[in-house]
This record gives sequence, C-alpha cells and structure tokens, in this order.
Amino acid sequence: DLGKLRTDSKLASILASPQFAGKLAEWEVQLAELEKKHEELLVQHAKEELAAGGGFPFDFDLLDVNGKPLKLGALKGQVCIVDIWGTWCPPCRQEIPAFVKLQDKYGEYGFQMIGLNQEQGPSEEANTKIVLDFMANNSMNYPCAMIPEEVMAQVPNLEGFPTTLFIDHHGKVRLKSVGFHEYSYMATIVETLLQEQAAEANRAATN
Repeated sequence: DLGKLRTDSKLASILASPQFAGKLAEWEVQLAELEKKHEELLVQHAKEELAAGGGFPFDFDLLDVNGKPLKLGALKGQVCIVDIWGTWCPPCRQEIPAFVKLQDKYGEYGFQMIGLNQEQGPSEEANTKIVLDFMANNSMNYPCAMIPEEVMAQVPNLEGFPTTLFIDHHGKVRLKSVGFHEYSYMATIVETLLQEQAAEANRAATN
C-alpha cells in the first residue's frame, strides 16, 4: 500500500532520504504493471470459463424479503446473475460491492442482479430481518429472497458459498462459479452475455 507507505510515521527517516522518491516512482510503475497483468488474466479466465459452459436447468418463483414476486422466468430477455449466499459468509459479504456496481452499471442495458439467501437465524422471520438489515446497511440495489431447499437442489454439486450463476437472456445457466470473484471477472461475463443479447436483437430487427 504505497499510500500508507508515504505517511507511516515509523518510516520517517526513510521517507526523508534522497533515494526514497526515486524508489517510490519505480514501485508505482511496477505495481501498475502488475495490476494491469492481473486484470488481463481475470478477463481471460472469465472468457475461458464462459466458453467452457456447463449449464443446467434452473428456475424459481419466490417472494423476495420485501414480499414482492421474484420469478426467474419473468426475467427472460435479460441477463442475470443469481448469487446464492448468506450474510454469515465472509467471501459472500466481500462480493456485495461488486454486485451493487454491476447493477448500477449494466441495469439499464438489460441486466438484473438477484440474491438468494440461506441464513442461520432461529426462524424464517428472523432470517428475513437479517437480510433486510444487511441490505439497508450495505446499500444493496437488487432484490433478495430466501432460497428453499427445492431451489438449492437444482444446483448440481453445490460446493459452497457463494455460488454464482450467470444466466443468459434465454434464461439458460451459462456458468456456475464458486467462491469469491473480483468485479472484472464478473463484469467480463456480464458484458459478453449482454453483447450476445444485443447481437441477437439486431439480427431479429434486420430480418
């Protein structure tokens, strides 16, 4: 963290040395190169996983935690991410800002983010309150519902939380991804699926 390095009082004598400014400039260049390479690898990995496929039938017809209908079939024509998660799960919580950002950036282009929660409260009412409080405290801009066992059972080889399903505009699961993923990885997949959606719409308009 070069920002902290510049302001750490314990390093005052080093910060004051004539060689430090030059060294800092070198580190900034090296870190920028590493970040660029990391971003490129994330994008490449996302495209490879999406191309590999591995879809399966998946559907749900639920009420979200606000009591509103949440039906996957009603979202055909849109690209969706379904995040199977819990507020008790650290990597799940870590992904929330990326999902909020995805909804903000791509919502107007036909993207919808959805959360399906499995919580550990003493009752259904308690679980709902846990999710509602978490959503309010984290400025979540997309709907969440509790996930029943029959919906969970549709996901083959469910390995853990979070499990993220990327669903195309035909309602087909195109990719199941387990564990924490960075924004660039998920944005690459969303953009690819939105491009497919737009290309198909253009073909239909010209025929």
